[in-house]
Amino acid sequence: MFEVSGEKAMKNFLGKIENYSRMIKQQEIAAVKAGALLFQNEWKRNIQLGVIKYPKEKKRKRKDGTYYKTRHGWKPSTGTYARSVHTKVISDYPAVVRVGSDLNNPPYPFFLEYGTKYITPRLWATKAFEQTEFAVYEEIRRVMMNMRLV
Repeated sequence: MFEVSGEKAMKNFLGKIENYSRMIKQQEIAAVKAGALLFQNEWKRNIQLGVIKYPKEKKRKRKDGTYYKTRHGWKPSTGTYARSVHTKVISDYPAVVRVGSDLNNPPYPFFLEYGTKYITPRLWATKAFEQTEFAVYEEIRRVMMNMRLV
């Protein structure tokens, strides 16, 4: 039980509560970001390793009538897509962190993830989410349990 007498003491007490509240918000954001980083790193790893294997090469016909083979085990050579994957804090309370790519014009990550008429889908983000879904929640829980307010 708390007893507060006087205006100065009340302001001091409320200031301490505000500081604790601010610290809890910061640690909540840190916990959610730690979980999101697991997903982000797995996504980048999937991109760089090209872990998704696809069936045989397909023959496609060019406009001049010749054929060429498409490589379904393709992986990017420049690393631009992997470098573009990042985390961003969207909201402080409740803590929301977005993991995504900043390649928007044209949206190559979208084309690669879901495919087009000419590109076989490469489910790197989807696979990364499936692989780390439970680990993300466990990491957030672990970080929140280890919080220190002092």
